[in-house]
Amino acid sequence: MIHAQGDAPVTDARAKEIQDEIRTVLDHMRFVDPTKTAERLSKNAAAALEMNAAYDAYKAKKLEDALAGFRKALVAFDNYARAWFLLGLTYAEKKDWKESANALTRAAELDSQYAGKMGEIAWQQALEDWHAKPPRFEDANKLMKGVLAIDSKNIPAPKRDDYKKMVADWWADTKKDDAKKKDLNKNVRDLVSKCFRGDPEINKTLADVYCDAGETLLGADKKNHNTAHQLAGLADELDKASKRPDELKKKCKDAEKSLVPHK
Repeated sequence: MIHAQGDAPVTDARAKEIQDEIRTVLDHMRFVDPTKTAERLSKNAAAALEMNAAYDAYKAKKLEDALAGFRKALVAFDNYARAWFLLGLTYAEKKDWKESANALTRAAELDSQYAGKMGEIAWQQALEDWHAKPPRFEDANKLMKGVLAIDSKNIPAPKRDDYKKMVADWWADTKKDDAKKKDLNKNVRDLVSKCFRGDPEINKTLADVYCDAGETLLGADKKNHNTAHQLAGLADELDKASKRPDELKKKCKDAEKSLVPHK
């Protein structure tokens, strides 16, 4: 029960104002269950103890002990952002990029100050996916694309080169896949549509992929000249400075002419 005490007029307009003030205060009051508060403080204390021991293990390079400790801290208090962050770093030390990325993602969700580390970990995971046997190109591309989009105007040269090489490998793998070769036009469009765009150097690589697909189709059958010409147009949109799309368009016109019966 809450008791409001004080002198107030009974009949004039001021009585209504005081009543409204009391209602406003009550509306904004927060009631705390002391039992729940004590339970939360107890969990925080337990998490802090586990965290301290785990961090000591991490600094001593006792990675398995550190992992176990950070997990115990998170069992005690699941929303412990720093514990998630250090768990992610520990997994990174073990080169377990997938688990590292998962933990760092959770840390960033709880506290944005931890978002910066995500890019490097995601890139390492992408490299692992790319160089796996067999390669996991779709997974690598998704991670790399996300990292490049963080600051698309200032992409570091090493990351740009990595991405261009990954795309080239992905296309080479697509071309040699018998199932995908049956509908190369569809598959090259699908591949390029999933890639990162916006950087001139990367756009040039994607344009080359389109042109290579067009040349492959035209070389297989001159009747593919219309499809190859369309791919040349898509390449031209990506890289206006390149001469390769115009050269492909000319080859397409020559192929079309060669199919016209001579009188």
